[in-house]
Amino acid sequence: MQQLIDHMVGGTDYLLAAIAGEKSREQSGRSVEDYQRGLEQLASGLRAPGSSNRLCMSPLGFEWPVAQAVAGTFMDALIHTWDLATATGQDASLDPNLVEACIAMFLPDMPERGRASGLVGPAVAVPDDASAQDRLLAAMGRQP
Repeated sequence: MQQLIDHMVGGTDYLLAAIAGEKSREQSGRSVEDYQRGLEQLASGLRAPGSSNRLCMSPLGFEWPVAQAVAGTFMDALIHTWDLATATGQDASLDPNLVEACIAMFLPDMPERGRASGLVGPAVAVPDDASAQDRLLAAMGRQP
Protein backbone atom coordinates (compact mmCIF):
# COMPACT_ATOMS: atom_id res chain seq x y z
CA MET A 1 0.00 0.00 0.00
CA GLN A 2 2.81 2.42 0.87
CA GLN A 3 4.36 1.88 -2.56
CA LEU A 4 1.10 2.87 -4.26
CA ILE A 5 0.72 5.96 -2.06
CA ASP A 6 4.32 6.96 -2.84
CA HIS A 7 3.60 6.47 -6.56
CA MET A 8 0.44 8.58 -6.47
CA VAL A 9 2.10 11.38 -4.50
CA GLY A 10 5.00 11.10 -6.94
CA GLY A 11 2.56 11.97 -9.74
CA THR A 12 1.60 15.25 -8.12
CA ASP A 13 5.26 15.95 -7.27
CA TYR A 14 6.17 15.31 -10.92
CA LEU A 15 3.54 17.77 -12.17
CA LEU A 16 4.43 20.44 -9.60
CA ALA A 17 8.10 20.18 -10.60
CA ALA A 18 7.14 20.34 -14.30
CA ILE A 19 5.15 23.54 -13.74
CA ALA A 20 8.14 25.02 -11.89
CA GLY A 21 10.53 23.95 -14.66
CA GLU A 22 12.36 21.60 -12.32
CA LYS A 23 13.06 17.88 -12.18
CA SER A 24 11.00 15.82 -9.74
CA ARG A 25 12.74 13.86 -6.99
CA GLU A 26 11.64 10.41 -5.84
CA GLN A 27 10.54 10.31 -2.21
CA SER A 28 9.18 7.55 -0.04
CA GLY A 29 7.11 7.36 3.12
CA ARG A 30 4.48 9.74 1.79
CA SER A 31 0.89 9.92 3.03
CA VAL A 32 -2.61 10.39 1.71
CA GLU A 33 -2.45 13.88 3.22
CA ASP A 34 0.66 14.58 1.10
CA TYR A 35 -1.36 13.54 -1.95
CA GLN A 36 -4.28 15.80 -1.05
CA ARG A 37 -1.91 18.71 -0.40
CA GLY A 38 -0.19 18.07 -3.73
CA LEU A 39 -3.51 18.11 -5.57
CA GLU A 40 -4.40 21.47 -4.00
CA GLN A 41 -1.01 22.93 -4.96
CA LEU A 42 -1.37 21.49 -8.45
CA ALA A 43 -4.80 23.06 -8.96
CA SER A 44 -3.34 26.40 -7.97
CA GLY A 45 -0.21 25.98 -10.09
CA LEU A 46 -2.15 25.08 -13.22
CA ARG A 47 -4.06 28.36 -12.99
CA ALA A 48 -0.84 30.32 -13.59
CA PRO A 49 -0.67 31.72 -17.14
CA GLY A 50 1.38 29.52 -19.45
CA SER A 51 1.89 26.74 -16.90
CA SER A 52 0.19 24.07 -19.00
CA ASN A 53 2.33 24.92 -22.04
CA ARG A 54 5.69 24.38 -20.32
CA LEU A 55 7.63 21.40 -21.58
CA CYS A 56 8.75 18.61 -19.30
CA MET A 57 10.18 15.13 -19.69
CA SER A 58 7.68 12.30 -19.74
CA PRO A 59 8.23 9.08 -17.80
CA LEU A 60 8.79 7.46 -21.21
CA GLY A 61 11.66 9.82 -22.04
CA PHE A 62 10.18 12.34 -24.47
CA GLU A 63 9.28 15.99 -24.00
CA TRP A 64 5.65 16.94 -23.74
CA PRO A 65 3.64 19.92 -22.52
CA VAL A 66 2.50 19.97 -18.90
CA ALA A 67 -1.11 19.74 -20.18
CA GLN A 68 -0.32 16.31 -21.66
CA ALA A 69 1.57 15.35 -18.50
CA VAL A 70 -1.59 16.16 -16.52
CA ALA A 71 -3.57 13.90 -18.86
CA GLY A 72 -1.00 11.12 -18.38
CA THR A 73 -1.20 11.49 -14.62
CA PHE A 74 -5.01 11.35 -14.86
CA MET A 75 -4.72 8.03 -16.72
CA ASP A 76 -2.30 6.72 -14.11
CA ALA A 77 -4.60 7.74 -11.24
CA LEU A 78 -7.65 6.22 -12.94
CA ILE A 79 -5.95 2.87 -13.51
CA HIS A 80 -4.53 2.81 -9.98
CA THR A 81 -8.00 3.61 -8.59
CA TRP A 82 -9.11 0.31 -10.09
CA ASP A 83 -5.96 -1.44 -8.80
CA LEU A 84 -6.55 -0.21 -5.27
CA ALA A 85 -10.28 -0.98 -5.24
CA THR A 86 -9.62 -4.47 -6.61
CA ALA A 87 -6.81 -5.16 -4.14
CA THR A 88 -8.96 -4.11 -1.18
CA GLY A 89 -12.16 -5.88 -2.26
CA GLN A 90 -14.09 -2.69 -2.96
CA ASP A 91 -16.32 -1.79 -5.89
CA ALA A 92 -13.89 -1.35 -8.78
CA SER A 93 -16.35 0.36 -11.12
CA LEU A 94 -14.79 3.45 -12.66
CA ASP A 95 -16.70 6.54 -13.74
CA PRO A 96 -17.75 5.72 -17.33
CA ASN A 97 -17.14 9.29 -18.51
CA LEU A 98 -13.58 9.21 -17.16
CA VAL A 99 -12.99 5.82 -18.78
CA GLU A 100 -14.21 7.14 -22.15
CA ALA A 101 -12.04 10.26 -21.81
CA CYS A 102 -9.03 8.10 -21.02
CA ILE A 103 -9.70 5.81 -23.97
CA ALA A 104 -10.02 8.79 -26.31
CA MET A 105 -6.71 10.24 -25.12
CA PHE A 106 -4.58 7.11 -24.86
CA LEU A 107 -5.80 4.13 -26.84
CA PRO A 108 -4.35 2.49 -28.80
CA ASP A 109 -0.92 4.20 -28.80
CA MET A 110 0.00 4.89 -25.18
CA PRO A 111 -0.09 1.32 -23.85
CA GLU A 112 2.26 0.22 -26.64
CA ARG A 113 4.66 3.04 -25.84
CA GLY A 114 4.44 2.11 -22.17
CA ARG A 115 5.10 -1.55 -22.94
CA ALA A 116 8.15 -0.63 -25.01
CA SER A 117 9.57 1.21 -21.99
CA GLY A 118 8.61 -1.47 -19.47
CA LEU A 119 6.04 0.68 -17.63
CA VAL A 120 2.97 -1.20 -18.87
CA GLY A 121 2.47 -4.95 -18.79
CA PRO A 122 1.36 -7.11 -21.70
CA ALA A 123 -2.14 -6.50 -23.06
CA VAL A 124 -4.84 -8.88 -21.88
CA ALA A 125 -7.30 -10.32 -24.40
CA VAL A 126 -10.94 -9.37 -23.88
CA PRO A 127 -14.01 -10.16 -26.01
CA ASP A 128 -14.94 -7.73 -28.79
CA ASP A 129 -18.06 -6.75 -26.85
CA ALA A 130 -16.16 -6.02 -23.60
CA SER A 131 -17.12 -2.88 -21.71
CA ALA A 132 -15.11 0.29 -22.18
CA GLN A 133 -13.66 -0.15 -18.67
CA ASP A 134 -12.58 -3.72 -19.42
CA ARG A 135 -11.00 -2.69 -22.76
CA LEU A 136 -9.05 0.09 -21.05
CA LEU A 137 -7.87 -2.13 -18.21
CA ALA A 138 -6.89 -4.93 -20.59
CA ALA A 139 -4.93 -2.50 -22.77
CA MET A 140 -3.09 -1.38 -19.64
CA GLY A 141 -2.15 -4.96 -18.73
CA ARG A 142 -4.85 -5.57 -16.13
CA GLN A 143 -7.09 -8.64 -15.94
CA PRO A 144 -10.55 -7.06 -15.75
